[in-house]
Amino acid sequence: MKSIMYNEHFGLESATLNGSKIRTMRDELNQNKKHSEEKMEFINLINDEECYFELSFDGLNCFNLNCNDGLIHEFKTKYKVGEIVAIKQSYMRCGYIPDSKIGWAYDENDNRIDILFKDVAGWRNKMFVKSSLMPHQIQITDIKLEHPQDMSDDDCINEGIIPQFRPQSMRTLFYYGEGENYFYTPREAFSVLIDKICGKGTWNKNEYHVVYYYKLIK
Repeated sequence: MKSIMYNEHFGLESATLNGSKIRTMRDELNQNKKHSEEKMEFINLINDEECYFELSFDGLNCFNLNCNDGLIHEFKTKYKVGEIVAIKQSYMRCGYIPDSKIGWAYDENDNRIDILFKDVAGWRNKMFVKSSLMPHQIQITDIKLEHPQDMSDDDCINEGIIPQFRPQSMRTLFYYGEGENYFYTPREAFSVLIDKICGKGTWNKNEYHVVYYYKLIK
C-alpha cells in the first residue's frame, strides 16, 4: 500500500483526520525535482500553453497533452483514482505501546532478539514507518491539474484553511496550523501556506500542481 504524509506543523494531518481537509495540492510537476525524460518533457510543455491545444485525463492517473506538433505527451500521477492510501504518522502518534514488539532480528551471536516500537526510527519519525501499520487511510476520489491562483475560497478551506470568527474585529478571519497569523481571506492564508510547504515563491509562480481529492475511510 502506498502512503502519504501531511505537514502537522501546519495542522494538515489533523485537518485530514477530522474531515475538514478533503483535497491536497502536491508539487509533482516541480521542474526542480528529479523526473524521467518523458515526464520532464510534459512539465516543460504544460507550462508553455502555446505548445499544446488540449489537456485531458484518462479518469485514473494519466494526463495527456495533445501538442501542436501532433504528438501526445503523458504524465502519470503518484496516486490513482480509487486507490487507498495510508496516512503516515509516527508510531508514537499512532498510539502503539513503546515496549510492544514490531519485529525481530539476530544479534552478532546469532541470537534472536525482539525489536520494540520505541527502538525504531519510526517511533518518532513518520518518514520511517510501515504503511501496513498505519491506522488511518484515505481513498482518492478525483485528480486534477491546477494553478494555485485558480483556487476558490472553498478550495482553500478544503485544503485545511480554518475560518474563525474574531470578536475583536467582528468578522471571520482565516488561519492554518496553530493560528499564529490570521488573514482576511482563505486565498490569502493559503498563498502563505503553500509557500511554506512547497517553497518561497510558489504562489506567485503559479505553475501547475497535482490536486488530489479524497475521503477519509478509516
